[in-house]
Amino acid sequence: MNMRTLGVSLLALAGALGLVAAAHAADGKPVLKVGSFDPAITELAKQSGLFDDAPYIIEAAKTPFGEQVAALNAGTIDVAFYGATTALRQQAAETPAWTAQTAPIKVIAGFSPPPIRDIPKVVTAARTDAGVATPADLKGKSWAFSVGGDTPTVYLASLKAAGLTHNDITPLENDNYGTNIAAFHSGQAQVLTAFADDIADLLQSGDAKVIYSSDDLGVAVFYGFAARSADLADPVKEARIRDYLVRYNKFESEWYGAHPDKAREAFIKVGQLPPDLADFIVSRHKGTASINFNDALLKGVRKSADVLAENGDISPIEDITVTFDDRYNKLLNSVDYQY
Repeated sequence: MNMRTLGVSLLALAGALGLVAAAHAADGKPVLKVGSFDPAITELAKQSGLFDDAPYIIEAAKTPFGEQVAALNAGTIDVAFYGATTALRQQAAETPAWTAQTAPIKVIAGFSPPPIRDIPKVVTAARTDAGVATPADLKGKSWAFSVGGDTPTVYLASLKAAGLTHNDITPLENDNYGTNIAAFHSGQAQVLTAFADDIADLLQSGDAKVIYSSDDLGVAVFYGFAARSADLADPVKEARIRDYLVRYNKFESEWYGAHPDKAREAFIKVGQLPPDLADFIVSRHKGTASINFNDALLKGVRKSADVLAENGDISPIEDITVTFDDRYNKLLNSVDYQY
């Protein structure tokens, strides 16, 4: 599972959980409005049964990623899908600078598989027919990348690692992620920065190869959740959020991995993915766990903040820790982030 498959394809836990909400709205249970997920994950969540006895109604936000982030900030949902770059961009745009006490949004959980060399998370890849033998050969190539999420950070870090700038390539910047993937498949883009899942067919066939990965570059990439600080300070609301995270963590780090055949079937039948891509996604999920918000992770977040600031994408951030809340790390049996 990756951030496009989750955010990355943010559709909803609503199918399995939102429909339950509609059926039991008269029960008088409180409602927890959460971010959205891939439809295949919705089906798997339903099969797991882990959310069935929740003491609240789970209502999912069926909105694109950007709208979901806005909804959390507006207070219309309780838990939103967030990654490191999302939090950094929001923090950098605020004046006066946020502190740990004043930050209105907190990233409260993150999930990531351990690094697997032949199945990286986010990659900068080149088509084999583009003639890229070394990073220096990226110069002059048409390069597709997105403007939101973690992929732009990896793009910028890749440029820096190769000793290049925007002016040294033909940038194909697009806020439509799918357009970038299609451009790489067609050959319009010779180079692409994206989630490896989306070009697994080309990587496995040898028609494309990885030049840099987020792990190689030291950029932290994870998918996670954020909540409003005001809700975390409310004992009743915080209890619901905590319970949801415990259930989700069990689904993500235990149930999913214990049922690879069910996951594969859901990605093929519900997600409409080809079998080889379904196999790729399931295999890359192995070992996924909640991650600690400690120095191991934060050094990668620091790298992202610095790369974005150097490029002028965000204002410099002095303290990147203020939007991270580690109160649930121990509860979720979190492990250190690995590159």
